Amino acid sequence: MNHYQAIILALEALGGEGTIGDVNDWIQAEYPNTWKDPGTAMADMVPESLGGNRSSNVSEEYRVLERVSSGRYRLFASPIACKVNNVFIHVNDLKKSVKWYCDLLGLPFDEVQVKSPVHNIPVTSETGLTLDDHTFDPGFTLKPSEHVLFNFYVQDIDEAHRFVKNKGITIVKEIERIGDFAYFNFKDLDGNVLMICNN
Repeated sequence: MNHYQAIILALEALGGEGTIGDVNDWIQAEYPNTWKDPGTAMADMVPESLGGNRSSNVSEEYRVLERVSSGRYRLFASPIACKVNNVFIHVNDLKKSVKWYCDLLGLPFDEVQVKSPVHNIPVTSETGLTLDDHTFDPGFTLKPSEHVLFNFYVQDIDEAHRFVKNKGITIVKEIERIGDFAYFNFKDLDGNVLMICNN
């Protein structure tokens, strides 16, 4: 444990933000008489991009603070939201693949709406599904994933299995049941492995 790690722990315990005094009190309670006042160390933990000291010799892994006001700092959060926005499936023939996915999901297919290089399948979840044929990337070679890329949810796994099988879709792993959870894997038109599960 070093002083910078202790400061990070203190701010985490304080809800991500606090004054130099708050941090010092927490550190003294947890690690009595181990380090001096954390003010200089905290100033050095602000990255240059957020106005931190250019002369700081603190390693990048500890430059994680943002100055809120005089004597007050916070851990800066990742600018990346904890949410998957879109899943991309790489395909050879966009129109055929859109028709295949629409057929699988029971969605209407309108060939006129399909414009290369990408098409968004109108799924109802927060995470979108985009098919990409790489029209503008002549060097691209499709290499289908042999590992599951994502899964579709169903309430009845047996009904879904019959539905997929009756469509002549290649099933690469038959239904596996683990307690109440069940799933099976299949290939899309381009050979990408997908999963259907009930949970």
